[in-house]
Amino acid sequence: MQTAGAVVKCNYGHCQAFFHPLCGRRAGNYLVARMQPGSKALRYRAYCHLHSDGQRAKDMQTGAALGRVSLRDATLQGRFPV
Repeated sequence: MQTAGAVVKCNYGHCQAFFHPLCGRRAGNYLVARMQPGSKALRYRAYCHLHSDGQRAKDMQTGAALGRVSLRDATLQGRFPV
């Protein structure tokens, strides 16, 4: 686990959980980047361990997960700075 570096806040409602994105990915947290409708901009979302499963299921149910872009692909296309 990192002790320094940038952190992200869980995007679920009023959740106040903060975590390092790489630690969250390693822990299985739901981290997603989606194309904004009608734009080339990406929208990034990150969810803590308490909200990841519910949000992942919701996105699969609503079809929102179909429009997601992997962070690796976004980096390769120059949309996500390394």
